[in-house]
Amino acid sequence: MVFWKLWTPESSSAYVIATNAQETTNNFSLETGVNAEYSVIDLSKGSPERDKLIRDKLSLTEDITPEQIEEKYKGIISNSIPGAKDISAEQAAAYAADILKKAYNVDFTSYTAHASFSKNPMPNSDNWTVIFHAPNENNTTQRYSASVDSVNGSMLDASSFNLSYLVNNSKNLEYP
Repeated sequence: MVFWKLWTPESSSAYVIATNAQETTNNFSLETGVNAEYSVIDLSKGSPERDKLIRDKLSLTEDITPEQIEEKYKGIISNSIPGAKDISAEQAAAYAADILKKAYNVDFTSYTAHASFSKNPMPNSDNWTVIFHAPNENNTTQRYSASVDSVNGSMLDASSFNLSYLVNNSKNLEYP
């Protein structure tokens, strides 16, 4: 049995919630009507801090004009914002949660999902990456990550990691 061939977005039963980068709001699952077990932060919405950080980093480039900084900034930002055909951060988190629950048998109660969008130059390769952070996490706390297609929510990859680098947490996805 191969895990990634069994999972489809249509089989997802994960909870969906709504949010933006400044606030986290619980909602209900579109499929089940149950309150969400985790919250979502949509990083594609941006923030003044992120905007300043990007501009500051660009300004460190030698011989760059303010006009060039603004042009490069707009390019960077446009690649992190989903289009009309793309699923939302909340939907991406729901698909990712479903994938990770099946792969790692994890309970996401009180977790926070950070969802970031990536537009890629290759056609049909845009994706959402969702990382689930545990409450009160430290270097040994497991974090769970999944990337899903931005249009249909199908799985691109899934992983689990911590920041201690001392424990190998690899899982054979062919036999989860």
